[in-house]
Amino acid sequence: MTKSVRRAIVTMVLCGIMVAASAGPAFTEELGPVPNHAIVGSVDLFGMQEADARAVISREASVTLLPPLTVRVAGMRFALQASRCLALDVNAMLAKAYAPSTETTFTIPRTCTVSSAPVVAFTSLIANRVRRAPRNAAYYYSSGRLRWRPAVYGRTFNAVAARAAITKALAAEAASGTARPTMYMGYRTVKPAVTNARLGRAILIDLSQRRLWLYDHSRFLKSFRVAVGMPGYQTPRGVFGVIAKRKNPSWGNPGSAWASNMPSYIPPGSRNPLGTRALYLSASGIRIHGTAQTSSIGHAASHGCIRLTNHNVEILYPLVPVGTKVFIVR
Repeated sequence: MTKSVRRAIVTMVLCGIMVAASAGPAFTEELGPVPNHAIVGSVDLFGMQEADARAVISREASVTLLPPLTVRVAGMRFALQASRCLALDVNAMLAKAYAPSTETTFTIPRTCTVSSAPVVAFTSLIANRVRRAPRNAAYYYSSGRLRWRPAVYGRTFNAVAARAAITKALAAEAASGTARPTMYMGYRTVKPAVTNARLGRAILIDLSQRRLWLYDHSRFLKSFRVAVGMPGYQTPRGVFGVIAKRKNPSWGNPGSAWASNMPSYIPPGSRNPLGTRALYLSASGIRIHGTAQTSSIGHAASHGCIRLTNHNVEILYPLVPVGTKVFIVR
């Protein structure tokens, strides 16, 4: 075999090995000394045998030396250890050291593959911490008074977009070998159905104290003595709403036993049992209304409704819009 033929065969074998190495699988033959001044980290691989060059690459380009990737979302800080996600591709770097080159000396950048599993786990962790369901502003009764809980805006986080951005940042960090700037990621806010501004006012009625209070958030507005349901016709306890309002309401006979001797209809006027104003509640047949029977105020005297004097109900009426919550307790 002539010298030129032997050289051609060596070239063909070497080129075949380079192609295999760039694709990822391990070398199957010893390649001999590194023919180029290929720099990895602070070491020149020139003249090294393949095994020694491989060991130097594994040491000098180790992903354990890479700093963590820092992500900030919604004021929270998250850190991802780069070595958990990156796998050093020694074969690809070794192939570059053996490949023919026109440069006298060149640096081989760290070449890595990014594993998706830890990135998915990391972005799922962020999503779980960032995501928050919206919460409506609401009134609640506690320790003898009406209180309110502010609304909370919800948050959503796009984990799929975050995975792509983090994968790109890890690849860039692997190539440069330096820490990436802190990544600031956005999120979308979700407005609650009932914001603080839309909460409105609320009424508290304490049956045992025979008193009504009007609140606007934590601000107390008005208080009035009232009459409540008598035994056998107790005012229902619970949380209700004002569903309608009437000035100078008419009265229709409900057909109850207590109304059997009353007319089927009483028009607005001094004889009307609903007085001059009425607030209709979501509790069936229950109203907050006026009365000319001022002596009943402060007593259990009605057939389930809450009575105020006509003077007081006219003060209350314009302050209470439809939709106002009414808490009836004790």
